[in-house]
Order: sequence, then structure tokens, then C-alpha cells
Amino acid sequence: AGVAAIGFFLVPSVRGLRRRVRLRRAADEPRRLILATYEVFTEQVSGVGLARSPGETLDEYRRRVLDTGYLSDGHLDRLTSIASVAAYSGREPGHDDARDATRAAHTVVAEIRRAVGPVRWFTGLYRRA
Repeated sequence: AGVAAIGFFLVPSVRGLRRRVRLRRAADEPRRLILATYEVFTEQVSGVGLARSPGETLDEYRRRVLDTGYLSDGHLDRLTSIASVAAYSGREPGHDDARDATRAAHTVVAEIRRAVGPVRWFTGLYRRA
């Protein structure tokens, strides 16, 4: 029972630690940080049924998440726009873009967390992405 309890608490902690390490490694390069931020966002919301499908474009994913009705503002639009530029544009994004993407991602995750409720969010922490 003790080992099961330890495992129960370690799953979200280990995932969170891996995400923080990935973001920290990308912190010096705005393009990498933006793309890592987007990946972390999609991982965080995947447990509540919002996993990004292989081959699904950023815009297709944005539309599918917006169709849930969980979001009330344009933060996902902003995050998707910044991530699209980072992924596909020849223009080098700046540190301000990376900060905007981080803020937008945090806001979207918080809105989805509120919309699905604590029980669904908590159980989603244990689902595989």
C-alpha cells in the first residue's frame, strides 16, 4: 500500500518536473521556448480529453479546443499564433513573444482547469498523453 501511495503521488510530480526541465533547457532560445511551451500546454490538457492528434495542425487543434466552450477569451488564439510563427516562419521570435506565449498558455490551462472542474482535472493528471 505504501509503494502504491508513493507511486500515486509521484506520477504528476515526475511529469511536472520533466516539463519544467524541458522549459528550462529551451529558455535561452525564444523559438525553442515557444514550441516547448506549446507542447507542455498540450500535454497538460490531454488528460481531460484534449490531446492533440498526430498530424493535427495547430489551427485544427485550436478550433477543436475552442469548440469545447471551455475558453472565454482569445488566449488560445494568441498562443496558436505565436507557436505558428515559431514553427513555420523564417522570422526569429523574440523574448517578448516567448513571454506572451507562456502567459497565454498559463491562462488557457487555468481556464480549462476551471471549466472541467477539480475532479476531472485531478483524474486527468494520471492519464497518459
